[in-house]
Amino acid sequence: MDIAQAFVPYEWKHTLSEIAHASGSSGSCTDRDADATDIDRSFLIALGASPDLIRRIENDAARARVGLVQAAVAQGAIRAPDLAARLSRSLELRKPGAGEATRFSEAVGDAWRLFDTPVRLSAWGRDFIAVDGETFSPAALAALARRLGPKRESIMLMTRQEIINAMTHSHGRVLVESAVRGLIETRPDWSAKAGLAAWQLYFATVAAGLALGAVAFAPVETVTLASAMLSIFFLLTIALRAAAVINIALPRPKVTEARLLSDAELPRYTVLVPLYKETAVLPHLAQALASLDYPAAKLDIKIVLEASDRETIEAAERLALPGNIDLVVVPDREPRTKPKALNYALHFARGEFVVIYDAEDRPEPDQLRKAATAFARAPAGLVCLQARLDYYNARENWLSRQFTIEYATLFRGILPLLARFRLPLPLGGTSNHFRAAALREIGAWDPYNVTEDADLGMRLARAGYRTGTLESTTWEEACCRPMPWIKQRTRWLKGWMQTFGVHMRNPRRAMSELGVAGFLSFHAYFAGIIVSALAHPVFYILMLCEAFQGGLFAGGGAAEKFLLWIAVVNFVGGYAANIALSASAIRGTRHRHLMPHVLFIPLYWLFVSAAAYRALWQLFHAPFHWEKTEHGVSRVARPFPV
Repeated sequence: MDIAQAFVPYEWKHTLSEIAHASGSSGSCTDRDADATDIDRSFLIALGASPDLIRRIENDAARARVGLVQAAVAQGAIRAPDLAARLSRSLELRKPGAGEATRFSEAVGDAWRLFDTPVRLSAWGRDFIAVDGETFSPAALAALARRLGPKRESIMLMTRQEIINAMTHSHGRVLVESAVRGLIETRPDWSAKAGLAAWQLYFATVAAGLALGAVAFAPVETVTLASAMLSIFFLLTIALRAAAVINIALPRPKVTEARLLSDAELPRYTVLVPLYKETAVLPHLAQALASLDYPAAKLDIKIVLEASDRETIEAAERLALPGNIDLVVVPDREPRTKPKALNYALHFARGEFVVIYDAEDRPEPDQLRKAATAFARAPAGLVCLQARLDYYNARENWLSRQFTIEYATLFRGILPLLARFRLPLPLGGTSNHFRAAALREIGAWDPYNVTEDADLGMRLARAGYRTGTLESTTWEEACCRPMPWIKQRTRWLKGWMQTFGVHMRNPRRAMSELGVAGFLSFHAYFAGIIVSALAHPVFYILMLCEAFQGGLFAGGGAAEKFLLWIAVVNFVGGYAANIALSASAIRGTRHRHLMPHVLFIPLYWLFVSAAAYRALWQLFHAPFHWEKTEHGVSRVARPFPV
């Protein structure tokens, strides 16, 4: 029994359930009669909507099968506060005044249910039933008021934003605690909070001690053995990239493009957009969200803000945002990370599906429609789709060019390969589309992992779910300044180290859940990147030392020759595989002009290595520190429309 049913007197129960059914929490208006439509239309006229505007909204509402007023609020034709005020006056319902505190009487674990069910609310020492005026139509509310008579004064009409604010005021601390500790309490073995397992620390300590001792007594033999062992990771990485090259080269079977779902068939979709100190990009963000080809009334957009970031909160409140966009302010609580904010906002997400976008993202307008169509035609086990990420400022400078090439190898090469063979995908930080139920089931994001996306991809695979790729692109701003790039890459590499450590706490169990192929691909991606980034400059240092001493190609003993052979294989194979993959990934795209720049990948890797050593240091000194990437610094104009 929900809160409303526990609170509402017996004689109200039938009325509320009847009204909820008639109103249609999903917004359906297929069975609404002409009188109900006339009532909705009269409220639009009273709020200043012109006849032409009303006709356009009626057409949109009919196509999407949503209520007329619901469509008008979602599109921004009328403001939700104005609607709630007009309804409250006309129907003699209660409306919270400015500055009047309201509290929900009881905690609700799934706060998103508040918008589809009347719930209990306390204000001024009295109990009320809070009703979302954007979900329940004016006709349904009018019928409710008539049936209740004098008891209608116990109904408080609120906007969705007011309900979110009241819930944050009442239970924000509880909800943010759940956002932080949810995964720790349900699956502590999947949380990065605990750090390395005892056996991992013991193994690392013993291995480091043995290595130092061995280097002191037999340096050449020790380096040779270490190189041979590390070559396993290098070879896995080379094999993964070589396979990606082959996968790109293989002819694709002709697939008839599926008909995209119509407006009426589309489900409600939640869009989460976490922001922190991003006032400059807010207008561009609003424009990008408005360009989405999806019925506005079926979009549930949450701009997620931090309570400590008053500047961005005030800037967002000043924007004339349409009624399908809510501001969710996350109470201040360590760790101050993006995944914690997403977990908090997920409490208020109403959609059947959820997607994450960053502030500077410019998704192709039909991306949500494509994702909804793909989910509708896929088996239930496919719970996540990763859209392709690309950069619109690739030409800005050398760093942005290399970054663009790197993204092409990942999103056009490696991820499609992994998806094709149903291997675990390390998700990107944005444009991942989820079935909301599955996301909640596995504990959502780990607030203590600074690359929560890649970790989530592994956890989905270990839980037995599949992740696929989506043929749609989201355009981003490449980090094109050296120091911000180093900080961003430090966070990524630190998160990959965290993720590898978490999922190797119990290697046998991980192999059982991922399968042998999945286990090997996990090592090829995570361990391969980490080891390669750390070992890359060491190789150059050793090679320079040998060259300086005149022994680089002077022969030597068997150990020296074997070491040189390993180095040459790793060096030539690693560069050849990456250059081939990069060239294959950008060929035929708008970035084909970058083809000559693939030759500079070895130099770019030295920058990656610098970030890797910085990440290793932070892993022990500041494991949960989130270095925010500043957006909106590129001099290249953002693409509108995409």
